[in-house]
Amino acid sequence: MLTMNGYLDSLKKEHPEELLVIEEETNPAEFEATAILQHLENAGKYPAVLFTRPLNLKGEVSKFPLVTNVMATRERCALAMGLNFSQCKLPLSLEYAEREEDGYRQR
Repeated sequence: MLTMNGYLDSLKKEHPEELLVIEEETNPAEFEATAILQHLENAGKYPAVLFTRPLNLKGEVSKFPLVTNVMATRERCALAMGLNFSQCKLPLSLEYAEREEDGYRQR
């Protein structure tokens, strides 16, 4: 399984059309991030979105980026689980079921 940074790097390199990077300051508290996501949804687009300069509640640029829509498609779910985009149907379901079962066994 990939780390978040590994996942985003993989999207940037292998599937750049699946990642939208917003470098402008964005204020989530004023629903600016939500408005961008709604605009994309209205256009029938569901990329992962990385806000590199979100504002914190004090109105300052946060030292942490904001990422959303990470698992909005089965293809990206497959990638996050270490599979290929092409394995987004039955192989993804089987992998998920296996990991879920392993989790129950470890409890």
